[in-house]
Amino acid sequence: MNENVRQITDFANDVREFGPIGEIDLLNRLNQSSLTAKAESIADDKRFVPFDIDIIQYKEGFDGDKETVLENLRKGRKASTLADYVLYEVKTDTYGMKSRNIFYEVFDHGKPGCLDRSKADYLYYAYIDENKKISEIFLIKMETLRYWIMTEFANINKVPYFITKYMDRRKDKTCGYLINVDYLCANTIAIDGIKIPLATKLL
Repeated sequence: MNENVRQITDFANDVREFGPIGEIDLLNRLNQSSLTAKAESIADDKRFVPFDIDIIQYKEGFDGDKETVLENLRKGRKASTLADYVLYEVKTDTYGMKSRNIFYEVFDHGKPGCLDRSKADYLYYAYIDENKKISEIFLIKMETLRYWIMTEFANINKVPYFITKYMDRRKDKTCGYLINVDYLCANTIAIDGIKIPLATKLL
């Protein structure tokens, strides 16, 4: 079997067990940044589920709250145009240290996948080791990643760094892309968050 191919057997359990690890790490980093007035997790707020956002970083001078953010999302406004807050989607991966990939989900349950529909400005992708500790983190601007996918699509499955992946999550069929994170870092699409202080790379 190709080492890039894996079978996920219990996705819901993985989210419950490993998801909070990445969220807590990002919250701590954002709250240490001089660019942050406050950082808040909205991962458990079901109203944000359609937008696939886990964390809001509020900027200094912003007098709104998550209700303001939710209203803007429903109206189709982007945070980057408001310059008042930054939205993050957090993903944790227990296989990434071995595969050196990120998984960009395109379809799930016959609907757009979480990363494909996410309204986040940034993807915060964390590799988790066998001790449930973060070994590596990567910060990726969603707009840049999506543009790269669009421009590289003609090469999919022809190059080792961009591969289509179909997964069975029990009875759930999921499709997406395995993208080599080292290639993304080398081409400045992803930022290695361990080597480069995160606070210097935020909007």
